[in-house]
Amino acid sequence: MKRVIVITLISIGVIVLAASMVLGYFGLIPVFSTLMGANSPRDLGVHYSAADLQSINAKLGLSLEKLNGASTPEQTLKLSGSKPLVTSFTQEELTALINSHSKNWKYYPVTNTQMKINSDGTLEVSGNLMLDRAQEYAEATHVSDQAKKTLFDNTNLIKNNPRFYAKGKLEVKNGQVQLEDVGEVEIGRVQAGKMLTDNSGFVASFINDRIAAAGVKVNTVSFENGQMQFNGAVPEKVGFAS
Repeated sequence: MKRVIVITLISIGVIVLAASMVLGYFGLIPVFSTLMGANSPRDLGVHYSAADLQSINAKLGLSLEKLNGASTPEQTLKLSGSKPLVTSFTQEELTALINSHSKNWKYYPVTNTQMKINSDGTLEVSGNLMLDRAQEYAEATHVSDQAKKTLFDNTNLIKNNPRFYAKGKLEVKNGQVQLEDVGEVEIGRVQAGKMLTDNSGFVASFINDRIAAAGVKVNTVSFENGQMQFNGAVPEKVGFAS
């Protein structure tokens, strides 16, 4: 969401959000500690500069608009048009873009994020999950009423912003992002990998619905040696409210 939400949507940020919802639904979200740095994200050693943000914005080539006077979550995000995009992004560029999203869109669901792409194609992502934005994020990205009822009316998600760490692999089959291998997911102090795997159908559906809501089409995507190769389509214009 954002300059375009493609990056987090096909990375693990939205997976972590979905994992927290699964945990909350089953009553497994505890009170996360914010004392003595317990909420500080894991440092993956991926650091970016202003040049990285400029570079990725040039590759995306989006027309950006700042929205004023938004009174509902839906009015804080506006996507229009579609254009093909075939390019690669470095892990530093992706990290820069994700963090710019959290500053420029008031309901972006993660912050303080680092994204690392390993030589074997696994991804690592760390940051803080903005659970206090979850309701508005769901409304802005048009989560179905049934899903919102399941995820919020019947859950004990708390208004807290726990740290998260995730490691795993993604693949795309027939234009749909799928979980290939969930190695580790940690939200606060809770190990969520097995719960995520056991509910992989729900999580995959949630991810792909968010991609569609973002006006993004994924033909192919791959990760290797610090870079993401992307083939698909993204919106031509993006508007956001901070």
